Amino acid sequence: MCIRDRCYGRPVIVTNNMGSCDIVEHGHNGFIVNVRDVKNIKNYIVGLGGRNISEKEIRDIINKAEQKNKNLIFQK
Repeated sequence: MCIRDRCYGRPVIVTNNMGSCDIVEHGHNGFIVNVRDVKNIKNYIVGLGGRNISEKEIRDIINKAEQKNKNLIFQK
């Protein structure tokens, strides 16, 4: 998704532990955050014109994504 969004010129928010951060220049074409940095993720979402999302919602999204990744790893 990150590469596709960058092709359309959309700013992205990525974590600094995956390859996506290699194609993002922080503050120029997106934002790089630390893993599970809920406060900064929220600030960037709101700053990019997104809805005012709660920190709990962000934590829930992170937890779901982590669980999905674990399931994919164990299925292989």
